Amino acid sequence: MGTDAVGDMRWGMVFKSGEETENEIQIARKVRLIRPVAAMAQEGGKWLVILAVLAGVYLYWPMLAAESKYAFWQTPWSRKIDLAPKIVSKGEIEEQAKKPRWPVPDQRFSVYIPKINAISRVIPNVNPFDRTEYLPGLKKGVAHARGLGVPGQMGTTYLFAHSVGSRADYARYNAVFYLLHKLEAEDGVELVYEGNWYKYRVTETKILGAKDVSFLKPQTDREILVLQTCYPPGTTWKRLIVVAKPVN
Repeated sequence: MGTDAVGDMRWGMVFKSGEETENEIQIARKVRLIRPVAAMAQEGGKWLVILAVLAGVYLYWPMLAAESKYAFWQTPWSRKIDLAPKIVSKGEIEEQAKKPRWPVPDQRFSVYIPKINAISRVIPNVNPFDRTEYLPGLKKGVAHARGLGVPGQMGTTYLFAHSVGSRADYARYNAVFYLLHKLEAEDGVELVYEGNWYKYRVTETKILGAKDVSFLKPQTDREILVLQTCYPPGTTWKRLIVVAKPVN
């Protein structure tokens, strides 16, 4: 290493001057202090990365689960799963034909969208223009717009699940309609309202401006079902509207 280098085990470093000067000793002390701090910072950084990943999984798990379920139900393996109850008699067949074949979370008001495997209770009579009212409702389920129609009657039954504030809240509470953009014409939607079962068929989908409330206007010319969420998923840029008509 050379004859002019001096080693000192106290500081764990080598001096090049041939003797320990005061400045070199001060530098050695600082190096000795920095080393464990750097090691701790490195270890802490690893834990911060792990915590960030876990937080991301927690926040976006509903969306990830929705995408995974949708992908699975498009595979041949899903066809091997029989979710229907076993029927053993003609009477049971006739009785079963009058009831939904999905687990209804609330007989008062619930929605089921088979294509995206979305099932949720519906919170009735929510003011879609009052943030303080619809935010708590959207954390419990899909909201039904007050002042419009209800299933089985002329008018617009309007169900919405748009953003509840922050992106994190959207991820946690609006995953029910997260895959709504997958719906196409002829896809089915089912509702249970006051214990009665209603079936609808999608007729069209629209992407509207974020402030477009044209479908929130009352009408009595026909019975339609409107499903609404934000678009693209996870943003509040626009509104995705899915329109469906009753199946007779």
